[in-house]
Amino acid sequence: MSDSLLLFPFLAGLLFTLSAAPLGCFMVWRRLSFSGDMIAHASLTGVVLALVLELPPLTGILLIALLMSFFLIRHSTQNMLSRDTYLALLSHATLGIGLFALSYFPGASTLIARTLLGDILATEAADLIKLGFLSTSVIFFTGLFWRPLLSITLHEDLAAVEGIRIGILNFFFMVLLSLTIALSTQYLGVLLVTALLILPASSSRYLSNTPFQMVIIAFLIGVLGLILGFWTSSYFDTATAPSLVASHVLIFIIVLLVHPLKQHFLP
Repeated sequence: MSDSLLLFPFLAGLLFTLSAAPLGCFMVWRRLSFSGDMIAHASLTGVVLALVLELPPLTGILLIALLMSFFLIRHSTQNMLSRDTYLALLSHATLGIGLFALSYFPGASTLIARTLLGDILATEAADLIKLGFLSTSVIFFTGLFWRPLLSITLHEDLAAVEGIRIGILNFFFMVLLSLTIALSTQYLGVLLVTALLILPASSSRYLSNTPFQMVIIAFLIGVLGLILGFWTSSYFDTATAPSLVASHVLIFIIVLLVHPLKQHFLP
């Protein structure tokens, strides 16, 4: 981490981890992993849209990600298909269409690889400002509406009886989730960004006893995976984003092995 070339990428990963801890926990609690995948994969068509309209790539990604979040809110239930089938269908369809369209642009192979796997090592100071604003917004929103969000997660009908504005909270949560995924795809790739939201929260679930504790532990695990992933990438000269995912997978496996011991020896 002493290498100055890794300073901005590491800070970008740290800011992403700040957003990923609360969002990832709510994704695990509310079973929104498929939704995250769908938004991330659809972001690939946002790159195509930006190329066609000659816009910055981030603009096209944000437009498509927000469009997908609105679509998820309005079509939360389906009569003919189960929700997971419906989301998987949309996820793979948008991914396939995006890859098909990108293959017709100059430098397609490089463009596709960078979009799928991201390029966190290309992080600049302006990127840190965007990620800093996003992480601040996520922490502020989840902190301000912590209890209502938990109420919706535990029992949505009961939360409605209590007067909680479910529709508005769901709307802002999905917008923040979409913005986080959209902004992070250029660093972590459309294939891997959801994994880095879900894995720390999934590991934390085995080690925590309360929702707030789970968010804190998810953040600490995210930082640990970040350090291990950057070290692995630097030492073995591997792609950074896949190295981050591999590190978090290793942590998750260790947690799975340790969890039975924790239950056996601790009250």
